[in-house]
Amino acid sequence: MKKMFLFISLVSLQMLHAQKLPFVNFNHLYLVIDSADLAALQNSGFIKNKFAAFETRTTKADNGEQWTGTYLQGLDNYIELFDSAGVGYPTGNAGIAFSVDKVGEINQLDAALSKKYSTEISLREKHSEDKTIPWFNTLFINDSAFDSYSHIFFWVMEYKPEYFDYNHWKYENNELTRKIYLSKYEEQRNGKIVKRFTGVTFRATDDEREFILDFLLNCGYKQMDKNSVISPEYFKI
Repeated sequence: MKKMFLFISLVSLQMLHAQKLPFVNFNHLYLVIDSADLAALQNSGFIKNKFAAFETRTTKADNGEQWTGTYLQGLDNYIELFDSAGVGYPTGNAGIAFSVDKVGEINQLDAALSKKYSTEISLREKHSEDKTIPWFNTLFINDSAFDSYSHIFFWVMEYKPEYFDYNHWKYENNELTRKIYLSKYEEQRNGKIVKRFTGVTFRATDDEREFILDFLLNCGYKQMDKNSVISPEYFKI
């Protein structure tokens, strides 16, 4: 059964690489931790003042959805931490957000991935100052079996021009990059130890590893060993 799965994956991978895929970059990781650990991080002078650009804020989105996160802001990627008591998800749950940089690339990626997966694209909106602004499109895989047992979730984002325009962020050639999105933290990153995250390691079951690995290979990542892949921009997972 595993040999058949690998054969199908390789055939699908060859078909996808016959098309030109956009770069699928690491955008951010979210992790749900317990209240005591989060409080320790929030009150750590080292984390806040020396380690990385740091903030805790509340976001309002879509139809009344709201969450409070603690953030470590890198140059073009970031880490998002949630209190398990606040979000209602179990400690240890995690999500990995990837992103493309140019308008239209998420549709290009969807056209390729939909040949193998059941895919869906939806719009997320953000509420700010009594306004609702298109924020980003998100591409995700519809697989109820995987979602029912996995504690690791993933999706691909493409920022919306309306959100960049609302924030008066300058961009060219429809390139809505993560670096522009996180540019407001440039001053806070000065003098910090970590200015950019270059990899992430997490524990996964065999089924989670196999499913996520297959997805990333189909997004143009390269396999380094049984448990590791690297992105086109050399971000290691």
